[in-house]
Amino acid sequence: MIREPRPSDLGALSSMLQKMHAETKYSAFSLSEGRMLSALKYFMHPDEDRFGCVFEVDGVVSGVFFGHVSELWFSEESCGYDDLIYVLPEARGRMGSIRMLRAFEKWCREKGCSAVLVGVSSGVMVDRTGALFERLGYGRLGGVYRRCV
Repeated sequence: MIREPRPSDLGALSSMLQKMHAETKYSAFSLSEGRMLSALKYFMHPDEDRFGCVFEVDGVVSGVFFGHVSELWFSEESCGYDDLIYVLPEARGRMGSIRMLRAFEKWCREKGCSAVLVGVSSGVMVDRTGALFERLGYGRLGGVYRRCV
């Protein structure tokens, strides 16, 4: 089931995002629980420009999607951008990520967006996730490059 996040989800989301951090290339960076909780609280209150949903499996929060809408810096047109997509390993393959993405696309259409842009910067299953996005009608646009200093 896909639904909006609730304040009662905060503990489950915090635990889930700690697992996400450990699984991704971002594990090379420190994890601040205070900063993470602030970000969760910010996105858990969707508004005109912010989107949030969770994916439940048997009543357990097993996935999360946060995104936003922003005008292009060179245009009055706007696009939807993902900020975070994550599904627990044990819940993958259950259509959760696709359902959350489709909910975001619908929300973006309602907001008048010209496009939806999603990416994979976690370093986890990059090729597989990219292939999924392409099957869903997304085209490749650029890339993400990292250099630690």
